[in-house]
Amino acid sequence: MTPAYAIETGSYTLAPWQTITAEGIKLNTPPGKELEDPNIYNGNGRIYAPDGQNLVPHPSKDFQGLLYVDVSRFIHDFNVCRN
Repeated sequence: MTPAYAIETGSYTLAPWQTITAEGIKLNTPPGKELEDPNIYNGNGRIYAPDGQNLVPHPSKDFQGLLYVDVSRFIHDFNVCRN
């Protein structure tokens, strides 16, 4: 969804993530719903360019920190495309 939003709006977008434990999933899953795998929620942060490309390497599963991109190196390329 986030890459599509980047393309539609012509903007840089951040797909944030959170880490969640199996216990957290149990607490937040409505009764009667199947519990999801906690691994699908962990380590999926991304930063997308206006053309939808992912600008950061995929972080490891145990990554805890900040994702950042120096967008100034991409600005010229995207301005040329849009004009």
